[in-house]
Amino acid sequence: MRWVFLGAPGSGKGTQAAKLVERFDLGYVSTGDVFRAEIKKQSELGKQAKKYLDDGLLVPDEIVLGMIGNVLDGLWAKKGFILDGFPRTVPQAEQFEQILAERGQPLSGLISLEVPDDILTQRLLERKRADDTLETIQKRLVVFKEQTEPLKRYYRDKGLLFEVDGAWPVEEVFESLVAIFK
Repeated sequence: MRWVFLGAPGSGKGTQAAKLVERFDLGYVSTGDVFRAEIKKQSELGKQAKKYLDDGLLVPDEIVLGMIGNVLDGLWAKKGFILDGFPRTVPQAEQFEQILAERGQPLSGLISLEVPDDILTQRLLERKRADDTLETIQKRLVVFKEQTEPLKRYYRDKGLLFEVDGAWPVEEVFESLVAIFK
C-alpha cells in the first residue's frame, strides 16, 4: 500500500494517518514534520523552507524534493506507506511517479480529505501554534486551493483519487478510510 494524503491544513491528515499506520503497520512521513525537523536543525534546506512557511506559502519543489528524498529511502522496506503533504504540486507528483516507477511500486491512490474553509480555520486557530494566525491561515487556504487542488484533477484522471468528507467525526472518517484501504 502506497498512499498520498491530500487536504488543506487542519483537514485531519495527520490524525487519520496515525490511526491508519497503526491499523495497517505502514510507514508514515509528514512533510510538516520533515520541515520542522530541518528547520530545528537549521540545515540549509530548513532555512530556505522557513522563509516560505513563515509567509504561508508553499515551499518550492526543489527544496521539498531535497528534504523528502532521504526520508523516502527508509520507506521501501515497509509493507507500504502514507505520505502526508507530499506531493503538493503536479510537478512533484510527476517526479514522485517516476521514483515509484523506477522501483516498480505504483501508487495505490490519493486520498483527499474534504473540509469546508470555516471548519479548517476554526481547527487551526484552536491548535494555538505561533504560525496559526487568522491572516496566515487564510493565505494558506488560498495557496492550497491554487497550487494543490490541481493534484486532484491529476490523480482523478489516473483513476487514483478517493475523496472523503473530513468534517465528519474522527472515527467516522477513519472507518471510511479503512474501507478504501481494504
